[in-house]
Amino acid sequence: MSHHTLEFNHFNDIRTSHNLPTIQSAYSRIIDKQKQELTSFEKFAIWLTNSFGTIWSLLFHVVWFGAWIIINLGLTPIKPFDPFPFGFLTLVVSLEAIFLSIIILISENREEQASKQKEELSIELLKTLEIRLNMLLKHQIEKDLRERGK
Repeated sequence: MSHHTLEFNHFNDIRTSHNLPTIQSAYSRIIDKQKQELTSFEKFAIWLTNSFGTIWSLLFHVVWFGAWIIINLGLTPIKPFDPFPFGFLTLVVSLEAIFLSIIILISENREEQASKQKEELSIELLKTLEIRLNMLLKHQIEKDLRERGK
């Protein structure tokens, strides 16, 4: 059980309260707390993941690698610096793939952690709501029985 589940154990007080918190407000509190706990590196990894996961990034790479290949095939006045079979381009692409994979894994791990915390919160809320509904049903049944007994 994570520390966030323990933090939200105050939902047990709902058993006697008429003010039920919304699931959305509870999720919002978890998300806010997670954002506050992010390290600078995690924030940077999230920013990179969001930046590289766009159409603009795709277009940038198409133009960049296309220009690289055209220049190095000698089709422009610019002197080729990485002749065919483009060994340096292969190195650059491989390193970029390694770093992007690691950054994406960091972001996915963070998302998985957030998802688990939301799931734990949902279970906690559902248990609490079940108790609350059972109490309401019990009171309604007792009320109906008292009214029938009159």
